[in-house]
Amino acid sequence: MSQNPPQGAGGPDPSSPLTPPPGQSGVPVTEGDKPPRRRGWVVPVVLIAVVVIFAALAAYLFLRDREQPPQATPSATATPTASPTPDQRTVSTDPLEPRLDTAVANTSYKLTAEGWAADPDAVAAGAREAFKGTYSDGATDVAVTAAAFDTIQGQDTYSEQLAGKLESGGAALQGEGSVYANNTGHYWYFVEGDGKTTTIVWRTDDGVVLTLSGPADAVQSVYRNMLI
Repeated sequence: MSQNPPQGAGGPDPSSPLTPPPGQSGVPVTEGDKPPRRRGWVVPVVLIAVVVIFAALAAYLFLRDREQPPQATPSATATPTASPTPDQRTVSTDPLEPRLDTAVANTSYKLTAEGWAADPDAVAAGAREAFKGTYSDGATDVAVTAAAFDTIQGQDTYSEQLAGKLESGGAALQGEGSVYANNTGHYWYFVEGDGKTTTIVWRTDDGVVLTLSGPADAVQSVYRNMLI
């Protein structure tokens, strides 16, 4: 016995999962049920436009880079080296003994009766000639040495050796500086280990090196007034 399907009020229930989509069940498709058309031409046109834009941008960047001149790499500037100042000092070839005072100007100090004697230590150190003696005012003695060299280098080396020997022997350096008003010559002033004896080493910058040793007041007085 056949069963008739139940009669409904109209067409298929659109909410039923068994209902075919519009247009596949013989049910007429209304305008409201039509699926929207895909605009297939939009995608290719957009892709073409993007390609054209990127090509134009690449061409612009390429041409821009070619039009810009290459940046020069800054070269390192060499720092100029200062030329050493030539040594203007010259050696005096005058005999040494006549240049040494027998009486110190403006003082009561005179060379003692023993006079000048040769200084073998200075000659052994390279001096052309060298002397040693004593200045005295009758109460205070000041020992003096003088050595003449054939080169400025010899003068400098010997004076620095004497100053270094005093310092290494315990003498305290009190000061050093130029000897003459024109800023030539050089002196070193020491107080020796006994705390009483002072010694001045100085060079004339014309090849002569001298030393004075004794009480501070006497040494300074002789040093300030020697004419060499």
